[in-house]
Amino acid sequence: MKQFIVHQTIEIAMCYVIEAETLEEARDIDNEAYDRSKIIDIQVLDWDHPWDVEEAEAPVKPVSEDTLKYWSNIL
Repeated sequence: MKQFIVHQTIEIAMCYVIEAETLEEARDIDNEAYDRSKIIDIQVLDWDHPWDVEEAEAPVKPVSEDTLKYWSNIL
């Protein structure tokens, strides 16, 4: 059976800028770095559906339990 990847965004997709010396340091910065004045893009969902589906190019695996715990506040 084919696998399909479902893309879903909750209401908006937002990007903001942070400052760090390295990519690793930037990834380690927690949500306290969030500053509304640093938002560089906001896209309001105006799709017919707030999700999309695409066929997977290769077998895919679920994310780790650690990743799920990290995102648990919005999942």
